[in-house]
Amino acid sequence: LRADPKTFDPMLTADESSFLVSYLTHGRLMRLNRQTQRAEADLAESWKVQDGGRKILITLREGAAFSDGKPLTTEDVVYTFTRLNDKTLRSPIAEQLRTSKGPVTAVASGPNRILLTLPAPIAGVERMFDSIPVMPSPAAAKRDGVVAGPFVMAEHKPGAFVLLKRNPHYWKKD
Repeated sequence: LRADPKTFDPMLTADESSFLVSYLTHGRLMRLNRQTQRAEADLAESWKVQDGGRKILITLREGAAFSDGKPLTTEDVVYTFTRLNDKTLRSPIAEQLRTSKGPVTAVASGPNRILLTLPAPIAGVERMFDSIPVMPSPAAAKRDGVVAGPFVMAEHKPGAFVLLKRNPHYWKKD
């Protein structure tokens, strides 16, 4: 990294270093393939855009888990969008999903499905999920530092380095 991350809160990333650490540590429902420029499934096993782009039905990947071994649940995804919509947080990531007609809402629609409702269609909405980190809900135990991406932060020495190590519970295997 050329500079220290300004934050480790993935919902507040606005600088390149913070985003890179977030991208490597926090899982996304979908990730953008940088070669094809198409959205690909990550923590979501599949998704279906419905109602002219106003709804997205997402099916979570079976076996996806956080770095503490706890499974990814619909509650975690609903919490992620609730936090993203919190206007007091002032998340730069949320701006891309906001419209004058209101926020994106997320509701569980089964044990592994989430229905996202957009106030208006957003062109290329699947690509936007690449910047939305899935956060663990606080409902379980205290889960600071718990992530669902390929790496976890092992150590940070300000001004010197950020050390990442492999997340042993990441769904994708070599």
